[in-house]
Amino acid sequence: MAEPVLEVHDLHVTFTTEGGLVPAVDGIDFAVAPGETLAIVGESGSGKSVSSAAVMGLLPSNAEVTGEVLLDGRELIGLPGDELRKIRGNDIAMVFQDALSALNPYYSVGWQVAEAYRLHHDVSKKKAHQRAIEMLDKVGIPDAVRRADSYPHEFSGGMRQRVVIAMALVNDPRVLIADEPTTALDVTVQAQIMRLLDDVQAEFGTALVLISHDLGVVAEVADDVLVMYAGRAAERGTVRDIFFRAAHPYALGLLGAMPRVDVPPKPRLTTIPGTPPTPGSITTGCPFQPRCAYTHLVGERCITERPELTPRPGEGDHEAACHLGRRPEVLL
Repeated sequence: MAEPVLEVHDLHVTFTTEGGLVPAVDGIDFAVAPGETLAIVGESGSGKSVSSAAVMGLLPSNAEVTGEVLLDGRELIGLPGDELRKIRGNDIAMVFQDALSALNPYYSVGWQVAEAYRLHHDVSKKKAHQRAIEMLDKVGIPDAVRRADSYPHEFSGGMRQRVVIAMALVNDPRVLIADEPTTALDVTVQAQIMRLLDDVQAEFGTALVLISHDLGVVAEVADDVLVMYAGRAAERGTVRDIFFRAAHPYALGLLGAMPRVDVPPKPRLTTIPGTPPTPGSITTGCPFQPRCAYTHLVGERCITERPELTPRPGEGDHEAACHLGRRPEVLL
């Protein structure tokens, strides 16, 4: 197995607000190697996007970040702003979920991609423009020479997302973080965008961190999966571990809420009762306990003792943070 290019150890993110300290990410760990895809999944508010923003150094000034973020062994947390800017967009880049907000409406898309290249390379405007056209063509923008002079509002949602991907890839980054890259796109365009990411990853050997709530997309492209809940890791393993041997009731609940064609249809999809907790509201016990259907099988331990990620016997690197001694589906 290749050495990880990005390693995150014991990442904590806490926001200082008028109401006090609000923990958003509580000690997560993950790693991704060149050419591999790690998917981070969970409901809104689980800490997925905050984690990725922390890795990129894009959090606001009221956020405190601790832990380790290593890119090729180099610590990113605490780097001076000028050094971090040399790395961000060059060695590690990000595709944001809202392409229209990520693009400047006052400049052509070709200019914006070219400027992302010039920021990290001492080249002429002409050469940067040629590089921008090359990348726009590579991500599937038709007639890239002409469309490079178009503005973001002249593109469809899917085409704007391709432009954002071109901007992220223009410097051949070692790591690409894609935060909900198919949000608000129709199913056909979603498939095109994911195929595009898969193609460029294969061509450049890029390590991909995919932030998503769409388990269908995750099943299609991921090698490893990290399931997050309330800012913590609930389960971690290969995509087969999560989809075929889910060990945490929350992961099983997410899978149950996903439409499937390989099993007899049910009158209604399974849902997870309740709502996710607000950040910092649960300080003891398992954060999923108020919504869990298996608490009665464990007892007070779920309320008083916080479960840590524990290896699943005989299942390699598969880990789950649950006091339940057996796989939930076995007990249904």
